[in-house]
Amino acid sequence: MNILEEIKEFINHDIGVNGIISKKRARKNTPQDSYDLKYYYQKAFKVANKLNSIHLKKKHRIKIYNLIQDKTKRNGKYLESELTEREFLLEKFFKH
Repeated sequence: MNILEEIKEFINHDIGVNGIISKKRARKNTPQDSYDLKYYYQKAFKVANKLNSIHLKKKHRIKIYNLIQDKTKRNGKYLESELTEREFLLEKFFKH
């Protein structure tokens, strides 16, 4: 948990984005709880754009994520072609 707090502080100090640490309780009767550092919506977008990953799958997902953000309208009103393209990108994102 301490390492997650340090990472959270680093990202907050470097980018100015504050994340949330959530605790997942173990399902079985063991002392192994797990923790997640989460960022949502535009905060996740800022963090993802700052990542410099050498992992090809992560680079690909960040690229698709950026395309999805470009295609997402704030008012939720889409033309049929825009909606089809956005749905295709979402499917592509979750496929890999």
